[in-house]
Amino acid sequence: MPGIYGFSKDISKSESQTLIEKMSFGLDWEDRFLRQFESGQGWGIGRNTLGILENNSQPLWDLNKNIGLVFEGELYDTAPIKNYLNQHNFHCESDEEILLGLYKIDGENFASRLNGAFSAALFNRENNSIIILNDRLGLHPVYYAKFGSTFLFASGVRALLEDRSLPRRIDRVAIQEFLTFDHLLHQRTLLEDVKLLPQASYLKF
Repeated sequence: MPGIYGFSKDISKSESQTLIEKMSFGLDWEDRFLRQFESGQGWGIGRNTLGILENNSQPLWDLNKNIGLVFEGELYDTAPIKNYLNQHNFHCESDEEILLGLYKIDGENFASRLNGAFSAALFNRENNSIIILNDRLGLHPVYYAKFGSTFLFASGVRALLEDRSLPRRIDRVAIQEFLTFDHLLHQRTLLEDVKLLPQASYLKF
């Protein structure tokens, strides 16, 4: 499936490369997807995409290579945002460039201007922080797990399970909810340590 994935974890550069590759295939193993990812010591971000409507290379980095972005989906009504960015000498065409430009100008308040159906993640090399966010209706799901000093995120739980250190404890309340309501409530998943990012949300690690 198309989507994003990544992590922050206390591992070596080679281990990071191995993990991000595994996460890309964990999200979907079909060859029809274009896999784009990058990693370094203790971090990795990437996305799988069909590459039909656009095939821009990702992660997209700012000029100083400090802030990297992965994005899957589409932004709506971008003309006012482009005008706003042009006033600050940011000339953007693609949705990825718009999102990255907004972050550079507005900082962590950038997401309030966004409308669309998407999921995205930003990695900041300067402080090793990761920001994940999704659209207002949660049309593009993002799952995440935090345990110890490790942070994992992906558009599908199978990608998270590629990290063998992720606890596999079953959430018994989630099972009760599923058997009662035929779906899970709020942020719960079938695993205690894996959560669903709520719609219209922004999470920084």
